[in-house]
Amino acid sequence: MCSQPTVRPVRALIYPALLTLSLSAACASPSATVYLVRHAEKAPDPGDGNPELSEAGHARAKALARTLADVPLQAVITTELVRTQQTAAPTVRAHQLTPEVITSADIAGLAQRLKAVPPGQRVLVVGHSHTIPELMRRLGHSDVKVDSGDYDDVWVLTVGGSTVRSDRLHIGPPGRQD
Repeated sequence: MCSQPTVRPVRALIYPALLTLSLSAACASPSATVYLVRHAEKAPDPGDGNPELSEAGHARAKALARTLADVPLQAVITTELVRTQQTAAPTVRAHQLTPEVITSADIAGLAQRLKAVPPGQRVLVVGHSHTIPELMRRLGHSDVKVDSGDYDDVWVLTVGGSTVRSDRLHIGPPGRQD
């Protein structure tokens, strides 16, 4: 009597082939990692629209450096405002990098710059409550809102290929300041 072939041998051939195709697709779309953070808590505005960090802000900047201590960053990008540069300063020192300073008005240019980050590279961007959501939208991730009192979020974007994946971390104590 003739027996029916079992499905197992077919599965044994198909599953490895599907796994190989999945891995090939993943390797075909290499990605970069972008860490987006809003500047830390700022001191009262001295009247020029460019306040420095407060004591709490300096503590949060140090917490950011500790959080990213084991991340092999290749670049740090800040805006021209002192609070973003001071937020990045401990991380810049720890990684022995020179920050790239951009104008906070050129979100489109920054988005293009980040889309061109080579695969495998990691970049920290320190921005503002109004620039981070716009930048994330331009990178392909929407529905992010940064309230004026939020200081503890770090968004980790995996940029490359046709999708953008994001995760969110927190640095230092809860950053609600109203």
